[in-house]
Amino acid sequence: MIPKPQTLAPKPQTLDAFKFKEDIWCSNPPSVTSHITYSRPKHSHKDSPPKTYTSPICGFGWRFELEESFQYQTPASNPHIQELVGHIDLHFDPYKCSSMPLSGVDIAVKVTYPDVETDQKAENLGHEKGFGGIAVKVDGNKTASIGVYAEPPQYKGRAHFQITIIFDPADGLSLPNTSTSITKQALRQTLDSPSFVDTKFYLFSVKDRDGRPARPRALFAKSDLLASSSTFLEELLSQRSAFSTGTPCDLLEDVTEEITKLNPDSFDYNSDSDLESDDDVSGTKGKEKNSDPHIPDSE
Repeated sequence: MIPKPQTLAPKPQTLDAFKFKEDIWCSNPPSVTSHITYSRPKHSHKDSPPKTYTSPICGFGWRFELEESFQYQTPASNPHIQELVGHIDLHFDPYKCSSMPLSGVDIAVKVTYPDVETDQKAENLGHEKGFGGIAVKVDGNKTASIGVYAEPPQYKGRAHFQITIIFDPADGLSLPNTSTSITKQALRQTLDSPSFVDTKFYLFSVKDRDGRPARPRALFAKSDLLASSSTFLEELLSQRSAFSTGTPCDLLEDVTEEITKLNPDSFDYNSDSDLESDDDVSGTKGKEKNSDPHIPDSE
């Protein structure tokens, strides 16, 4: 009797994942967000060999592994058909920081499918999961599973993984903050122009002997950065606001017209104001003091 030949399991393939954005660092809470994706095969089926995609190094030494496999599933909406569904088993690999004396980390994962069609069935169109107490200090090459993610049925597009590692503040890590795109743009503009600031505000700086706000002082800023920092400032600096009636000026010169608009009687922040008293001040209007003479002219 001739034995039947055995069918060998397909050998796993190891491939490279890559970042579609640079890591984003944050100081509060101390965290690093990575954006990972990988090149999808053009043709996949149930018997396709499993693939493991390894990301570049992220943060200060860890990386991620994405194990891809495919299965046929019967949709609840139609029990008479089967659909091919891809699954990604995502792992956190401490790698080069596995010996660091760090507490367990929290990990937040967000998965999106940017190539999904508008008429795609509302199933597996995205995922968000959170994990706590994931060990960084490990022995050997141990990795931690941080979720299995099913793709939309018959999906052949890209999968984007946004993964945030959040450290325990008790570890005392001091991480930088990644500059926003608006900040980077503002800094690039300084290469073509000697001016960074383009806006000057006048604010009261002390209280006079009668307890009224006094001594207007100039504060300098970049309007693009202010507008992007809060909804209030965005509205304040918009063309629709009263701020548009401000006075064009040389930033090095005092603007008497604007200083005279300051009304100490309308100052309504006395309850939580940090203005210090100055008994040497008797008036609330007039030329500002202690201006910075080194602010460059606006363009």
